[in-house]
Amino acid sequence: MSCIFSYIRIFIAEKICGFRPSSENGSNSRRFLSRITFLIASIILLLGVFGFWNEDETLQYLGRRTLILWSIAFFTIVVIIPVLVIDHRNFTLNKHRLILDILISAFYSITVFGFLYHGLGIEKTANTMDVRTVLDNLYFSAITFSTLGFGDFRPSSSARGYAAIQGLWGNIHLGLLAGAVFYALVQEQEHSK
Repeated sequence: MSCIFSYIRIFIAEKICGFRPSSENGSNSRRFLSRITFLIASIILLLGVFGFWNEDETLQYLGRRTLILWSIAFFTIVVIIPVLVIDHRNFTLNKHRLILDILISAFYSITVFGFLYHGLGIEKTANTMDVRTVLDNLYFSAITFSTLGFGDFRPSSSARGYAAIQGLWGNIHLGLLAGAVFYALVQEQEHSK
């Protein structure tokens, strides 16, 4: 019986949480945080698609701020700190996982800010259609994150500050993503020599 529990414990630790006995504790922690963050973003997205974003506004307002703060904390812990210590002798950074972590952070940020805009509101511009669905909020979030700004929607007055923050946040993500891809290409080239 203890063999079964041991197998279940190992399965949960390795397959679900991402812990690997051969990895450092920091690497295991970052992998676990990435999986949890991806799961949270997926749940938020599914709740929005199935119409559960319209519950108690007070609770959602507090929850939205917490989710935004987690976006900053996750990106700092999993991406920025490892990039800052990349030249340390005892630290090797998995180039593919760095790119994946940046993409997970971008997915999480777009989803959470879409959730925020759903509560604070976005407005149509003069000649466009009304905001009708959760997908409109996610679309506005993605466009703001990428700083494209097509002009079909704009943030409400209470969401303008968040939209500005998200635009800056998206620039940081996209810059680090470009740097991570370049780092991966250089590492592959050096490894092939």
